[in-house]
Amino acid sequence: IVPTLHPAYCLRDPAYTPVMQTHIRRAWGLATNQLKLWKWPEFDLEPDAKAVAALKRILKSKRRVAVDVETNGVKPLTDTLCVVGLSNVKDTVSVPWNAYTSKRAGKVKALWEYEHGNEIYELVKEVLETKQLVFQNGQHDILSINSQTDIRIPDENYVFDALLAHAV
Repeated sequence: IVPTLHPAYCLRDPAYTPVMQTHIRRAWGLATNQLKLWKWPEFDLEPDAKAVAALKRILKSKRRVAVDVETNGVKPLTDTLCVVGLSNVKDTVSVPWNAYTSKRAGKVKALWEYEHGNEIYELVKEVLETKQLVFQNGQHDILSINSQTDIRIPDENYVFDALLAHAV
């Protein structure tokens, strides 16, 4: 199943025709085995030994690292930093940072409360301070990290921001 726009919608608003055409090309590519199905990368949601191993692989990789943080609001200087996510396409790690409660996850412990918490912290710090980083909203994410940790991301590591790029 490949979801797309209804053709009648595109007749009413022709600006959406290229979107529907892209969807149809993807459907055809999948049907004729010319397009591979998306395969999710391995990811770890628990700050455990598997997360430690994944972070070490991310550090050794020559790939850029995508970074996304989640806070409990929209104010990066004051809202709680809840999660730091890192991915290099092959490995993805989502690290709980400060303790928080959510409807979906319930009560989540802070990173320091886990057996491998300190080691994971040091690895995350090394990734953020040494790798080339791609953000979805880097200004928010970097402010959150700077205001709530001792991690400092060098300007030269901040190589791309999808939120800024979409406006250019």
